[in-house]
Amino acid sequence: MPTRPPFCRSQAEAEAYIELHPCECGETGFQWSYAEGPGEDGYQGIHSGPCFGCGRARTFRFLVPEQALVLPGFSWSDGTRPSELLDAGEWMAVADALVAEASEDEDPRLRAHHFAGAAAAIDEVLLLGPADATHVPTDAIRSELGREIVAREPDRFRRLRLIARRRGYREESGEHVAEPVGPPLRARSLAEETAFMQASPCVCGALLFTPDGYQMRFHEERVTVVHQAPCDQCGRGRAFWFEEPRHAGRFEPAGHGYAPPDSGPSQLLDPGQWLLLAQAHGALAGGSDPAPPPGGDPAAGYWARLGVLASAVAAIDEVLKFIPPHSARVPVGAFWSPVGLSQYLDDPSRFEREWLLTELDRHARGLAEFLASHPDPPEEPGYENDENEDGA
Repeated sequence: MPTRPPFCRSQAEAEAYIELHPCECGETGFQWSYAEGPGEDGYQGIHSGPCFGCGRARTFRFLVPEQALVLPGFSWSDGTRPSELLDAGEWMAVADALVAEASEDEDPRLRAHHFAGAAAAIDEVLLLGPADATHVPTDAIRSELGREIVAREPDRFRRLRLIARRRGYREESGEHVAEPVGPPLRARSLAEETAFMQASPCVCGALLFTPDGYQMRFHEERVTVVHQAPCDQCGRGRAFWFEEPRHAGRFEPAGHGYAPPDSGPSQLLDPGQWLLLAQAHGALAGGSDPAPPPGGDPAAGYWARLGVLASAVAAIDEVLKFIPPHSARVPVGAFWSPVGLSQYLDDPSRFEREWLLTELDRHARGLAEFLASHPDPPEEPGYENDENEDGA
């Protein structure tokens, strides 16, 4: 009776598995192409192609998530489901190989990348055992390679030693990891989450925070999203945890809005913070030049200008959502942040419906004029082709 294909959580995990399973001729590399779709046992991803060494056809078939996760930095998975492809010993072998590569790297960026991958591989070893276990359990070792590594150095699989090793690899990589605390914040889109993170300074005072990516965990009606990265200024680890509707997308105007029109007021940013954001985007729009720098992407200037113009419109619209029906102004109780409240106290008239509608009209006219002057917009960068040369 045929067994179902193992579940693969990410492309990186698939490539690690393939690397550990060479062809009969001993070669690990092959020119693979990738395809995915529904199969008898579920949604499947298939890597197939000729071996680099002998030309023999090779095929690897895995069950895969229908909606791929976007993972932060160097991660093999989202950390919620143990690996079905590699056992604890094989993950240790992956970590060892990456550390060996890091020791030979002259480029500090590659060295950091390899140590980050090794730390993530130790995460996978730990994920294969209970959190209260002192050692990785024997049933987490299935492969011949895994059994060989455990037999050679069983103490390497003690939980405390694994945690210490992971910490050392993270320090070598320069990676500062923070974990989100408390319940997730209620967001309406990734765009709103980004706006909130940009308005939430580090303890050092810096606002710059550049996550490499984010973890998404899908539930029946909502999605939890985790953003993690070091502060761009002091390197201190930062983490944000949000919950958003499962089908949150890109909203008007021009795909740069923060939420659907009927979503109600924000629970992340108060009206004063939204007004500051609108003013910041308005200032950028006034100074932007859609012409690219010499040798630059011709589309980049256009899309940057469109983004700030449309975001200014959307941010003013978010302020207006705080005004109750039949009311003329934002109530003072709607301000909860010190920054937002100071905006109100500086000039309460800016939170009256009439003034906000005038501002909305001004920004909307600027956006409309820009769109009218560019009837044939360039293709948006990053959306022209979602496939690599092998069709992956």
